Amino acid sequence: MLTCHAARLRRSIVAALMMFGLVAAPSAAEVSGTVSRIMVVTANAGAPGNADLRVYLSGVSACPGATDPNWAFLNLTDPNYKAVLAAVLTSQTTGKTLVMGTQPVALGGGANSYCQILYVYLIG
Repeated sequence: MLTCHAARLRRSIVAALMMFGLVAAPSAAEVSGTVSRIMVVTANAGAPGNADLRVYLSGVSACPGATDPNWAFLNLTDPNYKAVLAAVLTSQTTGKTLVMGTQPVALGGGANSYCQILYVYLIG
């Protein structure tokens, strides 16, 4: 019960802060499509932590408003990396639709924003 009350209190505080403009609402998006390309960044290119797994969907912008809206990423150190990778590979090999929740984030403290994958699931 304490956990439920704490979560409810946290939501109420965040909602109040957003109402007064003290906290910005995250601009998450949900996009879906078939996987057209997968890019994996190696240690020589800055991994881990340099948008290690990049997923492109056919004909769909992964994150409107991002510096490069064509792909969304997940870092090797992010939770459930292997499960997300498995879903992405399954989508690509079977042609099933992949649904991704994405959110723009700044990488490396720079001004450019890129889309981080929040969650994935398959349809079909």
